[in-house]
Amino acid sequence: MAARSNEALKQFKLTNYLLDHQLKRLEQDFLKEGGLRERMTRGPQGPAAARLNVPFVIFDPAVPSKT
Repeated sequence: MAARSNEALKQFKLTNYLLDHQLKRLEQDFLKEGGLRERMTRGPQGPAAARLNVPFVIFDPAVPSKT
């Protein structure tokens, strides 16, 4: 009985440790790169942008359309 509870406690501590590290990493990434909205407005980068082969233009309602 004691061995099972010790094993469960070890698993709990390990899970807690891993989740703490993941949260710290996510926080660092958020502060460095911004949230989802900021990353989306920057557009595709790297190989994804090369595959699209089109310039990325952010829609600006203040600029009149050329239609």
